Amino acid sequence: MPLVTPLRLVSLPLLIVLGGRKVTVSAITNGSVTGTGTATHYAILDTVNSRLLATGSLTSSQAVTSGNTFTLSAFDIGIPDPV
Repeated sequence: MPLVTPLRLVSLPLLIVLGGRKVTVSAITNGSVTGTGTATHYAILDTVNSRLLATGSLTSSQAVTSGNTFTLSAFDIGIPDPV
């Protein structure tokens, strides 16, 4: 994945009316592009503990070039109730 950004703020979980919870990921306004290619997904990482916390598709793919910056609007991640 060619995009790397510093730690981003994620809100505390909030209840969803139909069940489960959601968190809101803050907008990114100065992300650093560290590779050249096509960005199609995002990933939220806990680099201290080597954990993948969340991943998903971007609304549309975007050509990126190493050394450039990128932005990403704030978005919600749904967390379903356990079954």
